[in-house]
Amino acid sequence: MSASSPVLRFVPQPKIDPFGTSGSVYCLEIAGRPLHQHIVDAFCTKLECNELVLLIDDPALRTDETALELLKTRGDVVLGDGEARSQQAYDSSSIPTTDGRVLRFAYPWDLLAINQMLLSNLTPRVSSAATIEDGVEIAGNVIIEDGVRVLAGARLKGNVYLGPNTFVGNNASVRGATSVGAGSVIGAAADVKNSLLGSGAGIGTLCFMGDSVFGDNVWLAGVARTSNTRLDSATVTVLVDDVKVDTGLATLGVFVGSDVAIGSAVLILPGRKIGSGALIGPHVIVDKNIPPHKRVVLAQNWSVSDR
Repeated sequence: MSASSPVLRFVPQPKIDPFGTSGSVYCLEIAGRPLHQHIVDAFCTKLECNELVLLIDDPALRTDETALELLKTRGDVVLGDGEARSQQAYDSSSIPTTDGRVLRFAYPWDLLAINQMLLSNLTPRVSSAATIEDGVEIAGNVIIEDGVRVLAGARLKGNVYLGPNTFVGNNASVRGATSVGAGSVIGAAADVKNSLLGSGAGIGTLCFMGDSVFGDNVWLAGVARTSNTRLDSATVTVLVDDVKVDTGLATLGVFVGSDVAIGSAVLILPGRKIGSGALIGPHVIVDKNIPPHKRVVLAQNWSVSDR
């Protein structure tokens, strides 16, 4: 590696919760590849080079051996190299695009813009090892990987990625810019729009997931919904470090960490965050952020008397 090779610094992302709490947010997969690989690609294209020095300052990424081994195939990985070199580096809080724009990467909702950009650059493909029943509508930039099964009546429309061994039930809709991780299940008549799902996700029958990000192994039980607009039509705010931040977005859903179970008929209001490992019981209205590893259930009082 040349001493003059550009330096790309993977900076910590303290405001990106609930992602990056149980592992590095840079390992969140989009379109079948971890985010850190997409970031390296973007900077190699911008800088017109094949070699980078990869300065790893993100604590969770520094301890992820699998990620580090993969990064070593893309450049010289350095775990801390002094403040002087850090000041000379490009950093991962601003990601260049192929059309000359720069995407901010600092807040959880920034993941949706990155997801949209990456999916729009992919080439449509349907694996010969996928099963697509008659009556499925496929329109747009759709990528379907090995082992995917899509049942009759389903609709795939937009910049859509279905990871290996994903299942899409009858009359389900996956639309907009949506990346679905490997081994996920989208139930019958569910609607998933402009969203990013990690691997092993489960979206139950008649659910709606819109403009949202889920980590790995999230279960959204039947008829549960993420709300993505405010009744007053104002832009959605998100609580970050106990401060309300105006996202500037009129349409924005929710952010759910990994290993979360959400019960039937739950409604999550726009801009809310649910931490990794949480459990939300049936019929709860989530109107505030839920910390990691908490259990939230609806307290219910019955009164039974003779008629």
